[in-house]
Amino acid sequence: MISKIVLCAFPTRLTAGFWRLGRLVSCEVFQNDENGLNAFRVFLHRHKGTAIFVIADAVEEDYRVETAPHTSGNARQVLLERKLGQLYRTTLYRAAQFIGREREGRRDDIFLLVALSNAESIQPWILAMEEQRAPLAGVYLLPMVSQFLINRLKLAAPHLLLMDGQVSGLRQTYFHNGQLRVSRL
Repeated sequence: MISKIVLCAFPTRLTAGFWRLGRLVSCEVFQNDENGLNAFRVFLHRHKGTAIFVIADAVEEDYRVETAPHTSGNARQVLLERKLGQLYRTTLYRAAQFIGREREGRRDDIFLLVALSNAESIQPWILAMEEQRAPLAGVYLLPMVSQFLINRLKLAAPHLLLMDGQVSGLRQTYFHNGQLRVSRL
C-alpha cells in the first residue's frame, strides 16, 4: 500500500492524516459540524481511492475476556461470529482478538471480545465516506491500536496501565503481558 489515510475520530472533531510510503505527508482537523463535514468531503475527493483506516476514541465501548473450545479455520470463525452476535447483537463494529490458551484442563482458547457499542460519534464521517465511495479498510478502537505502541516501545512489564488525556477525558488502558485486557474513559 503506497498511500493511506488514518482518521482519528473524537466526539467533537476528526483528525485526518495522509500517509505515503510509510510517512505522514499532511494532517488536517475537521470539526464535527456541517462545515467540518463539507471540508472532509473535499478532503476525500482530493484523495479519491485511498484506503481509509478509522481509529475511534469513544466512551461507548466494551471489552470482555471469554473462553471458547479450541478450534481453527472456518470452525473458529463461525464460533466467534456466533459469540460476538450473542453479546453484541445490534453492534456493527465488533471483533475478537486471540489472546492465548488456558494452561490447564481442556486448554480452551482465550479471546478478547471488543465492540464500539454506540457508533454515533463516527457515523457522520462514515456516511461522508459512503457518499464519496471512499474505501473504508477498517474501524479500530483507540485502545486496540495502543497495543502496537506498547510493543514498539518494548514495554515488557507483565502489568501495565497506560493513561492518556483525550478530548473526552482521561483514558486508562490495562495491558497484561503486552495484550489489551480492558480500557475505560
